[in-house]
Amino acid sequence: MARLLVVLAAALALVPGTARAAGCGGAAGSFAFVRGDTLQLLDFDSCSERTLVSRGAAPPVRFSPDGRFVAFGRGEVVPVGGGPILRPLGSRTESWQRSWSWGYSGLIAGITHSGGVLVASVEDPSYEPHLLVPDGFGARTIAFGPSGEFLAVSRPLSPFGAGRAEQEIWVVTLATGARRRLLHVPRRELGPPEVLGWSPDSRYVLFWLDAQNSASLEADGFPLEAIPARGGRPRAVVPFILGYDDYRTWCGSTLVVAAGGDRVSTHGKSIVAATPPRWMRRDLSRDRPRSWISPACSPDGAWVAAAAGPDTGLNESFVRPWRSIWLLAADGSTRRRLTEPPRGMTDESPRWSRDGHSVLFVRTRSKTPFRGSLYLVRLDGSLAGPIAQLGTSPPYYGDYGWAVGTDWFQPRVG
Repeated sequence: MARLLVVLAAALALVPGTARAAGCGGAAGSFAFVRGDTLQLLDFDSCSERTLVSRGAAPPVRFSPDGRFVAFGRGEVVPVGGGPILRPLGSRTESWQRSWSWGYSGLIAGITHSGGVLVASVEDPSYEPHLLVPDGFGARTIAFGPSGEFLAVSRPLSPFGAGRAEQEIWVVTLATGARRRLLHVPRRELGPPEVLGWSPDSRYVLFWLDAQNSASLEADGFPLEAIPARGGRPRAVVPFILGYDDYRTWCGSTLVVAAGGDRVSTHGKSIVAATPPRWMRRDLSRDRPRSWISPACSPDGAWVAAAAGPDTGLNESFVRPWRSIWLLAADGSTRRRLTEPPRGMTDESPRWSRDGHSVLFVRTRSKTPFRGSLYLVRLDGSLAGPIAQLGTSPPYYGDYGWAVGTDWFQPRVG
């Protein structure tokens, strides 16, 4: 994922574009995205676009849980209403994906250059930034739990830099700093664990083990595992999954993933559902002639939107995807195509509107300059857009990576 962030930061070309007044399709909320090295905000309510950061912006991009702030790069923050860039974590933190994480009440945590975990606030001026986990701990990835009370922290070695082959995941209580070891893997041939997130009910922590700490092996995916947050044995969820965050989503208590190894996203991927505690797998896509990625669950849990296109096989490492957005019934009973892009274009990165009436996606040129435009499609197949021009993003073995440089905040209905 670090490689993908570098590619995005370097190659997202500045493309002029303003939201069309009649093209927002009735959706609500705000959409933040990096275009070139600017950070843009699209307001769906007014269907207008403005610049939050004029230069120096880079992925990843994430809204705070209340939607009042956008964080980017190495955990820099800007208010959605505009204003100066805030640096609550200072210059002490790393910039790879999952090296910082939003909490609630304006808190943000980040991994320091020395392997500690720093917590700061963007809202409370009286809140003193402090090391929740001390420097030298060897933190590698972090993720706040859904309640904001706990932080999962992985580390490759114990203590930092000492060379011992322990690989661990810890759960840290935010209020007290108390730490509890959740996972311990002493085998040297297994690389450091990476925390990928939590279940919505805070009962499980998702992770994978980066075999041999190899960037090349990581690009081809690893087994996705889940471990009870109160302690217990980890369970395998799927044998292989790529590390993109939009290859995993939750439909209530069911985890839905784009499963399949090999870095070529246009080959061998299927949409699989698994429900704890047994984690029995069900293939929702059931369509081997296509390769399926980027599942997104509807608000009512009845449907999964995904991007799918012809399976190219392994002989075409640098492919030109031709994906459409599809709807899959969450029980696996039906599927139907929702969009069909023209030749030379591919539909990517589906996300549901909060009311469940439409799906946001990026229609992308499948050859250079790989320019992406934002669209909405209603469930009857009618399109709204292009709503905004997102710039360009070259594919990494068929995956354009739009999800890491964009985020959509929507107010809750009711």
